[in-house]
Amino acid sequence: MTSAFGREITAQYLEGFYANLAGLGGSLGDAADGAAQLSSGVGQLASGLGELSGGVGQAASGASDAATGAGAYAAGVHQYAAGVDSYTSGVDGIASGLGQLSTGAAGLDGISDAWDQYTDGITAGVDQVEQYVGPAADTLDAWIAANPDLVAQFPEISDAAAQVAEVRSQLGQLSTGGQALAAASRSAIDQTQGGIDGLAGGAAQLAAGSAGLRSGAADLATGADGLAGGVGELAGGLGQLASGASDASTGATQLAGGAGELAAGLGSGAEQASALTDLDAARTAEVVAEPVVVDTARDHEIGSLGEVIGMLFAPIGLWIGALAMFLAFRPFGREALRSTASTGGLVWRTLARAGLIALAQAVAIVALLHAAMGASGSLLPQTLAFSALLALVFTAVHAFLTVWLGRAGAIVSIVLVALQITVTGGLVPVEVLSGPFQVLSRLLPLTWAVQGMQGIVAGSGAASIAGAAGVLAVFGLAGVLLTGLVVGRRRGIRSIGFAAAALG
Repeated sequence: MTSAFGREITAQYLEGFYANLAGLGGSLGDAADGAAQLSSGVGQLASGLGELSGGVGQAASGASDAATGAGAYAAGVHQYAAGVDSYTSGVDGIASGLGQLSTGAAGLDGISDAWDQYTDGITAGVDQVEQYVGPAADTLDAWIAANPDLVAQFPEISDAAAQVAEVRSQLGQLSTGGQALAAASRSAIDQTQGGIDGLAGGAAQLAAGSAGLRSGAADLATGADGLAGGVGELAGGLGQLASGASDASTGATQLAGGAGELAAGLGSGAEQASALTDLDAARTAEVVAEPVVVDTARDHEIGSLGEVIGMLFAPIGLWIGALAMFLAFRPFGREALRSTASTGGLVWRTLARAGLIALAQAVAIVALLHAAMGASGSLLPQTLAFSALLALVFTAVHAFLTVWLGRAGAIVSIVLVALQITVTGGLVPVEVLSGPFQVLSRLLPLTWAVQGMQGIVAGSGAASIAGAAGVLAVFGLAGVLLTGLVVGRRRGIRSIGFAAAALG
């Protein structure tokens, strides 16, 4: 069960493994296509970043020029503030010199014209700054909207755009404030010219607003300084942005190269794995789980338990029957040894009578073998003949043991039964026994008896059966000869003893 379950689980695991391995090739192909597309997209990104770097570089150059213009504008505003200080001082002088004002009222038109020129100059300066900063700011805003991921990576870009927008707002306020200031001055001059009589009161009011005018001029100067600083910072930020965009372009180029190498590697892996698409996962798993399969065929198989018992039961039963027969009577008693019959005749008659009983036992054993043990009826002639041979051989062997050892021969026979059951090869293969037992097995009669009976039951052929029968015949002949030799020796000793008694 362990082997069967282990093989089944291994086969299922390997089947799933090879099936997934075969599908890996397609997945690698898809991954290779995706990596190729990634490489192409990153290449385009690198190209776009290169263009962005160039554009931002140009914007940085323009912002630098704008910073220079903003510095010049700041210097002009400072001059304007100084002029406002002078103007307010003049207004104060007008307030104190109303008489001179009436005389010089005609010259106020020149002041109005100067204000117009001044505000026009401010507007022109703001427009010039807007000409440089506006397109760059619009381009930057559009780029930020199109590249949210990059802006998230470099937040300085968004901060620079916010500073540019603030500067533009301040420039607009400056232009509007200048125009409003010019309009107010023109109105004041017109009112001065139109209402010379109210000049004293207006001059007093104008003198009262001189401090505010000077404060506004100072604020304007401060705002111009902030504008110059902001545009300078914008130029610096755009320079950093150009450098970062250049580095990003270089990194994207390297990323495109790496993605290309990845696509090539995945394509190679997909090509190698494509050989697995025709793989039969179930068959391959079965082969790997059980790479070697052994087909066995048994020649001359003994299929039933009855036949196995029968091939051991018949020889052992005949051996025990011969032992029991010689335990029941003494074949060579004193009367037989004292008789005048020849030794050969005495041995022959004794073995003949015992042999008849042994043959009867053989018939009974064979009948039991075929009736109870399930041996085939077609084997009856062979089993009967071989059993008869075993009965005669075992009779001769036990006759020798009895005449040689007496009652001790029965003990030797019983010991031999126990030993022979182990080494015959009927229960345990002879090949698994130790070396001495394998040698001893060939020297015992039951080994050949079991081998011959096994050959008959299994149908192994006449050669092996005849060989076993020949060896058993040798055992039987040896038993007869040794029995005659021992009987003759005992009869000779008894004859000498009788003669000596008669002479005495």
